[in-house]
Amino acid sequence: MHYIIIIFTVILNHAILAKETPRPVLKQEKMGQNACGPCSFVNSLLYSNDKSLLPMLKGVAPIDKARDFAKRFGDANSVVHGDRQKAYSEELGGVTDQDMQAMINRLFKMNKSTPVFGEYIVRKEKESSIDFTRRIKLMVKESIDAGFPPLLSVKSVKASKSKDGEYLWNAIYQHWVCITEIQSAGDEALLIKLADSYSGKMITGFLYTADPRGSVVPMKYKTDADGNDIWNWENGINCMFLSAPKLPLGTQQANWNERTYIAARFLIMKQADIHRLSLPAKKKVEAK
Repeated sequence: MHYIIIIFTVILNHAILAKETPRPVLKQEKMGQNACGPCSFVNSLLYSNDKSLLPMLKGVAPIDKARDFAKRFGDANSVVHGDRQKAYSEELGGVTDQDMQAMINRLFKMNKSTPVFGEYIVRKEKESSIDFTRRIKLMVKESIDAGFPPLLSVKSVKASKSKDGEYLWNAIYQHWVCITEIQSAGDEALLIKLADSYSGKMITGFLYTADPRGSVVPMKYKTDADGNDIWNWENGINCMFLSAPKLPLGTQQANWNERTYIAARFLIMKQADIHRLSLPAKKKVEAK
């Protein structure tokens, strides 16, 4: 009887340890400074419950699979820049949001998987802050449940003094991360876990909708005939921001008098009904 108890205890402890052992997070360092896009996608596949996609990328180690993804699917012309630039370019800043979505869908089409779609994280007209938060949570959760932990593009920005003496918002860094878990943290905030390829670690952050004192956020953009980027800046009150102490993205290098923020810009996720909100059902009143 004692032997049975000992064996059961060993098996139980092993199961607990196995459950608590975190899955690996691919670090982009060996691939490049701007390799966060392909590496975040591989992190999504590592945390996905769909085991058919990762074997489609060549290589044994996750970093080799990220290189294969970038080479095979990033060699097409950019959706944004046309024939002036490839979809993925380590030398020219990595990959844009639209190109990242297109690269993933090229792989998914080969596997006959349902495509991913992209959504700029901007509040809709007449949408309350609470409903905005619920909608983003719903999209992220449904994508995770569908087997694709979504990718999030974030951008750090600071207000710097120009030569004319005015303070202007200027971008610092853009970065891709993979959201593996999400839950509410109040009506207008979300607690998220991120697989971060820059640090190669799992980190925690908050998405929130508070307006940081009249900021504007670089959101959608296109290029002109000369290849220059033309950004559409959104009012901060219509956007979401990320607070993640372990992901400063250069904001710690700003001067003490320069305001900074990290904006959540673009989500890539599995198809979901983006118009359906997770609202409580109306209570039925029986007629007397």
